Amino acid sequence: MSAEETQMLLAMSAVLATVITMVLMAVVYRRSTGSLAAAKQGRKAGIGLYSIEEGEAEKKCGICYGEIGEEAVSECPCGKLFHDSCAAQTGPCPYCGSVYDHFTRRLPKRSECPVCGVMMRGSICVCGAVFPRPDGTFLCSCGNRVDSARPVCRKCGAAYERATMQTYKNKK
Repeated sequence: MSAEETQMLLAMSAVLATVITMVLMAVVYRRSTGSLAAAKQGRKAGIGLYSIEEGEAEKKCGICYGEIGEEAVSECPCGKLFHDSCAAQTGPCPYCGSVYDHFTRRLPKRSECPVCGVMMRGSICVCGAVFPRPDGTFLCSCGNRVDSARPVCRKCGAAYERATMQTYKNKK
């Protein structure tokens, strides 16, 4: 191998090392600053808040669009949820046409508090722990959605401490 080829190979290696370093720095920067959507809302993603998936009690009926609550639900094979009373009156699924006889009828699934193990209705457990949903909001005891970045309910004025939202993380 000639001296020119060696120099060319060293130059290409240096360029490749620089590109790899820049890509790694971009990945680290992206992870440390959080997602773009969270940054737009003034929050960093991954600040340590534990979130739980929304229980079926907080979801909406696919027919009347009312909250499922504690009523019995009918689940269509296509995955849509309805109040059992709405589905029985409607007959076939308004989304896929499946007949009511093929629906699964049961009580709504609820989320379990990771701190005390009690089945929760909403985002606030009886033990006082507050668990924001994956979108960064939680349901106030009055039923209003509250942003965990500004934990004061605009409807009833209830104020929540950020410390209670991190209860689960601190107990780990």
